[in-house]
Amino acid sequence: MGYFLFESIVTIVLAAVVGAVIGFVIAWLLRSARADAARRAATSGDTEALTASLDECTSARADLDARVTSLRADLDAARKDLAERTTERDEARASYDKSQVELATRTAELIGREDELTKLREAVGAAPPVPPAPADLNKPATVIDLTEDGDLATEPVSEPVSEPVSEPVGEPIGESAGEQTPGGETDTGATGDDAATSTPATLVGTLVADAPDDDLERIEGIGPKMRGALHKAGLRTFGAVAGASVEQLRAAVEADGLKFAPSIGTWARQARLLADGDEAGFLALKERLVAGRDVG
Repeated sequence: MGYFLFESIVTIVLAAVVGAVIGFVIAWLLRSARADAARRAATSGDTEALTASLDECTSARADLDARVTSLRADLDAARKDLAERTTERDEARASYDKSQVELATRTAELIGREDELTKLREAVGAAPPVPPAPADLNKPATVIDLTEDGDLATEPVSEPVSEPVSEPVGEPIGESAGEQTPGGETDTGATGDDAATSTPATLVGTLVADAPDDDLERIEGIGPKMRGALHKAGLRTFGAVAGASVEQLRAAVEADGLKFAPSIGTWARQARLLADGDEAGFLALKERLVAGRDVG
């Protein structure tokens, strides 16, 4: 009986120990399962956050790619425009150089012709007065003219006098062919003014004065009334206006009863460009003028 009781107690203790061990194992397994579930839930949240962040990065990269493409297109357009402007600049520079060469050539030609004209005037002015020879009425008369090169040329008048005029008998020779002075010089009977008008220098001056008038109304600020005032003052060409001072131009305008022109300060510059034939420079200056004043 005692042995049976001992076995029962041992069996109960063993069963209790086994039950405790099994309970501990089950509790440990349950705790591990709960921890795994919590870790999985946290990992799932992090995954979703990472996925959302990745989507945002992908969208931002797409936007950056679009901006880069747009900037590249703008850069290509700017390079093309720069190339076109560079070509235009080269063409304009070549045209400017060509115009400068032409201007230098024309200036040299003009200076040469002015020198020839100055020498011609000096030669004509320094020539001693020649006493008039007896007129041959049957010989065609001659007039002095200027050729295109600025040299003197003579042309016979195509209408000769057909019948000579006979002088009356007994007329004093001094009245027709000049009187002999005591010093041996011949007095032609002409005054100083008449002698001056009969010299070739006067004829040359007349031909220069009869040069065609320039269109002064091309100058900014000059209208019909201003042009008339300048003509009255003897300023009929671009060269004459270019050589006049502002005071001379103002005096010419005021002498005709006109009011002061605000653009008068640029008349000489515009006229100089027109006189030199620099149309490009004249147009460039005219574009900068506002009410006749250079604001460039």
